[in-house]
Amino acid sequence: MPAVATGRGGLPEIVDEGVTGYLSRPSSSGFTDKILKTLEKGFDRDAVIQASYKKIKPNEQVEKMLKFFEKVT
Repeated sequence: MPAVATGRGGLPEIVDEGVTGYLSRPSSSGFTDKILKTLEKGFDRDAVIQASYKKIKPNEQVEKMLKFFEKVT
């Protein structure tokens, strides 16, 4: 499913605006607007998943985390 998140912290690096979801102002009206926009667009679940995997590359992230924890243990 697409994400609706604030444009703060690391979230803008993860959410691809209009592809995997929307970034919102940190307010109830901002979230409401983006949630309604998400429902109106009717995202394709499989397309969101594929785009997310291309951007985040979970297998690479797991490898990085394992290497990090091997160093600190």
